[in-house]
Amino acid sequence: MRKLAVTAERVLEILRHYDPVGWMKVSMGRHPLEGYLQAPFIAWRFQSPRKELQDLFEEAIRESSGRVEWVLDTSGKNWILAPSRLLAGVAERGRPGFSDVVASITLSDQPFCAAATADMEGILQFLAHGGEVSPEGE
Repeated sequence: MRKLAVTAERVLEILRHYDPVGWMKVSMGRHPLEGYLQAPFIAWRFQSPRKELQDLFEEAIRESSGRVEWVLDTSGKNWILAPSRLLAGVAERGRPGFSDVVASITLSDQPFCAAATADMEGILQFLAHGGEVSPEGE
């Protein structure tokens, strides 16, 4: 399978394929100055969130991940797609600890970040192909 070039612009393009996006934050890939892998997550706000979109994103998690456990949190106005470990850390520390949890895991567990990044690439690949697993070589 061809590796998806994952940039914030590409993530936004994928999300916009499903619904206009009012806001988005992405953490993924290598830190531009330090070079370490960042703990990946995407937070965004669809203009018109719908149950079928939630179902599609949950299917993407089921079909395209497996190295780490994932959560799609749609309980607020912003949706969050993140490894469950990130959100569990926030539950332990309380808000506004999300950035602290992401930074702590990023700096302390690069193997986890690598596994989560591979999963996120698979999830985004699934979504980029309209909710289908892409054939080998694409």
